[in-house]
Amino acid sequence: MIKNNYKTFNVDIPLFFAVDDNYSSFLAVAIKSIKDNCNKEYHYSVYILHDGLKDKTVKVFKNYEDENFSFRFVNVKLKRLMYNSKLHTRDYYSKSTYYRLFIQNLFPKIDKALYLDSDIIVNGDISELYFTDVENYLVGAAVEDVMQNVDVFGTYVERALGINRNKFFNAGVLVLNLKKFREEKVESRFLKLISEFKFSVTQDEDYLNVICKDKIKYVDKEWNLSPAVYTDKKINLIHYKMDLKPWHYDGVRYGEFFWKYAVNTEVYNDLINMKNNYGEADKQKDKDTYVNLVALAEKETVKEDSYFNSLLKKNKDEISEFSEDSLLTCKI
Repeated sequence: MIKNNYKTFNVDIPLFFAVDDNYSSFLAVAIKSIKDNCNKEYHYSVYILHDGLKDKTVKVFKNYEDENFSFRFVNVKLKRLMYNSKLHTRDYYSKSTYYRLFIQNLFPKIDKALYLDSDIIVNGDISELYFTDVENYLVGAAVEDVMQNVDVFGTYVERALGINRNKFFNAGVLVLNLKKFREEKVESRFLKLISEFKFSVTQDEDYLNVICKDKIKYVDKEWNLSPAVYTDKKINLIHYKMDLKPWHYDGVRYGEFFWKYAVNTEVYNDLINMKNNYGEADKQKDKDTYVNLVALAEKETVKEDSYFNSLLKKNKDEISEFSEDSLLTCKI
């Protein structure tokens, strides 16, 4: 139960985001979409994890506060600095991508929460996702369509990480069983793993998939749908990942949903200016980034000292047959 200046609620839904000033405009649109579609019978505690935000950025989010929504800005810089040398990044990633792994211990009184990336819009009632039963799982998440549909990445997760491409989940939309995270010491396991292996392709997503393997409640893809995938079902959540971003490009599938919510935010003009100023050099950089990512996945796939090869060496006496199925079901 939570009581604020307006009313008392029997249910409080914690929503976590990690953001910096560069991504704050997209998060503003995401929160606008959540507010427009949420069940008003519940209260939503929004936690914004950051390591420094401008006052005007904070003001944008504070303007969203009402009887259903409260905002807390949590500076995790000290936490990040503790592990700074271990938290590697590439391309457009920032170290804030790892913050979702710190929630379990930063908020010891919260046993269940949602973690959402900033580059989304929510077209359904977010409480429905929150109420996914994850009691016996570490996370609830949707399968990552990139690994399913792009062979080079599917091969990477199977050969380098030992995870079936049809079971690799996207870490941008998560139902977190934080109680179980603490019981299974997920943060400690992550820190041990990152000190031993450098997962460079999808970074924190790779680590989470390895740690959470076989303890995942798969949710419907309509709760984490990429513009790369067509559906005629109701879309509950669209995730504008990789270079499929309507604030950069025309013709992005489901881009109209983003602008539907963006037009009613105070960051709309900033987003229009961003799109108008996204030039050929920026678009070429996107193409180069993808080419480099493919090359990285290919390189990591054949590394002799990859995580999965190391696992196989460790467990070689327990594996009697090196078939596709036996490789991918090897216990981690």
